[in-house]
Amino acid sequence: MKRIYVSVLVTALLALFLLGKFLDEVFDAQIDVFDAQEFSSESKLLNSISQQLQLVPAENLNSELLKWRKILDIDLTFEQQQNLSLSNELMQKVNSETGLVIDSEEYVEIIRGIDNHPSMLLVLTTLPKNHPSKNNNSELEIWLTLLFYLGFCLILAIWAFPLARRLTRLDQMASEFGAGDLSQRIVISRFSYIETLETSFNRMANQIEDLIAENKLLAGSISHDLRTPLSCLRFGVDAALETETNQKKNYYLKRMDDDLTRMENMLEAFLDYASLERKRFELVKSEVNVVKLVETTINGCQLLADKHDKAIAFISSVDSKAALYPLDPGWFSRAIMNLLTNAINYSEQQVSVSCRQKSNALIIVIEDDGPGIPDADQENVFRAFVKLDKSRTQSDHFGLGLAIVSRVISWHDATIQLTRSELLGGAKFTIQLKN
Repeated sequence: MKRIYVSVLVTALLALFLLGKFLDEVFDAQIDVFDAQEFSSESKLLNSISQQLQLVPAENLNSELLKWRKILDIDLTFEQQQNLSLSNELMQKVNSETGLVIDSEEYVEIIRGIDNHPSMLLVLTTLPKNHPSKNNNSELEIWLTLLFYLGFCLILAIWAFPLARRLTRLDQMASEFGAGDLSQRIVISRFSYIETLETSFNRMANQIEDLIAENKLLAGSISHDLRTPLSCLRFGVDAALETETNQKKNYYLKRMDDDLTRMENMLEAFLDYASLERKRFELVKSEVNVVKLVETTINGCQLLADKHDKAIAFISSVDSKAALYPLDPGWFSRAIMNLLTNAINYSEQQVSVSCRQKSNALIIVIEDDGPGIPDADQENVFRAFVKLDKSRTQSDHFGLGLAIVSRVISWHDATIQLTRSELLGGAKFTIQLKN
């Protein structure tokens, strides 16, 4: 909105200044024409006297001036040029054949220079005439005033046309989006007055589309994943009722307990992810040393690595001052822990974690020597409820770990990228934090 305010103010000021200057020049030029026409006879007379006086010596100028005054019975005087503050433009008029006409309500003065006596100016004073040009001046002022307002309105209309067009397009997009076409996005132009509003609309549309897609996936995943344990649970209940030995009953009860535990874990994971977007607004960010946070998270995962006989190597070349970033340490640590847990579970022997500085960004890389993630799955791996192939799937996984990582990383205005590790050959997750 600030851009609109600034553009309106600048447009209005430029319109007022340029239109005012243009109309003033038109009015002044027209007045000069009127004055030249109205006092043409006096200007010609004064020009003739000036030509005669330029032949008279300086000491005889006053006496010659008195002679002209008596002969013509006019109010003719001399004025020192230094006594009048005239610009170069006015001096050019003074030295022209028509002279400089100064028109007032009480009298009119026509000033003319004398070529051979540049320090002296001839001043002819006469009464103003009731010339039709006076009425013309009034009419000209009215027409120029109307032209000023029309021009000002036209400039504002030209300014407002792109804004109205963009708002109309945005309204059309919102209507189509509300009608169910969730793919609608507005193409943002850097010359748009409402670029921020358009960006917000696209961001909102992306979030709504993602939310609806995730809700569909959630419903589909719950219905699919619940069906198997429910069927097993039903089978276990029937089998337990039909069996006659306590040993078999206990066996079926144990299987039912496992199925119930899995269902509870699944529902808890789904509900936790469903409330994840709300938790975004509960972030408590502070200046955190990212390198130390990563190192602490690695130490927290060391027990799991030892259990699976995996080694975690950590390398950092980041200065302690350059490692400070505004983060929510709890959520960011959880994202790193999810990636580390993934790497530990699917690596063969080794997991590598590194931190380095690149321009104004801090790069965190987590890679392993496991089978990696197929190229076909790399685009979808961060989507919720998406499970990979069997080599990277466990029975208690619901396809939410990397989706949570992606969501948390986006909360911190960072990016995450999945590639294949050149160093170890497995999966490589690269997080980039920008200043």
